[in-house]
Amino acid sequence: MKAVRSKREPRACHPRAKAQIRAHAHYIYKMRRELETDECRAVPGSRLAPLFLLRRVGLEAARLSSLNRRGIITSREISAAMQQLSHRRNAFPMDGA
Repeated sequence: MKAVRSKREPRACHPRAKAQIRAHAHYIYKMRRELETDECRAVPGSRLAPLFLLRRVGLEAARLSSLNRRGIITSREISAAMQQLSHRRNAFPMDGA
């Protein structure tokens, strides 16, 4: 007797959503590859961005690219995301300030 296959078909994902996820993943991969080189660690006094900051910048840039109806994340979205995140951080003063 043959095994019965389920009749449920897999969900189809929208091509634009797939492209945005792929662009975000490519950006994160590129940033990690650039930061994890030996040359970057050998430079004295250089401050590397922590992983959570890269993740937040990537998510913000992906959100901006979807708002601008772009298929890819450009340097314009990345710089705008950095500016928005720095403004948000400066908007909430620390307790000791």
